[in-house]
Amino acid sequence: MNSFNVDSSFFSGCQALCRVLRSNRSIRRLYLDGNRFNDDCAQSFAELFSQNEHITYINLNKNFFENETTGRLFGQSLGENQSLEEFHCAFNRLTSKACGYLIKSLTTNAR
Repeated sequence: MNSFNVDSSFFSGCQALCRVLRSNRSIRRLYLDGNRFNDDCAQSFAELFSQNEHITYINLNKNFFENETTGRLFGQSLGENQSLEEFHCAFNRLTSKACGYLIKSLTTNAR
């Protein structure tokens, strides 16, 4: 299996999803757009980004991420990640300050 798509109606929470995906070794591409994930999920996703060494593509477009803490968490963990090649988070509600934290951290991990 190289791809995994989740509809929010099939999962009760992102914590369970991220817990399973942290130890994943076969899924390379995650399409998680439009699942209504929000800032409450940021810590779980940050742990996934920093602990999974096999995922190369993540699409989190069209969710409900918005605050500065989410930007910091995502930025820190993506800055540490060595396997991810593409990260998509368009059409969320991230503030400009949150985006700044995310971008600043990513500049340290440019390949």
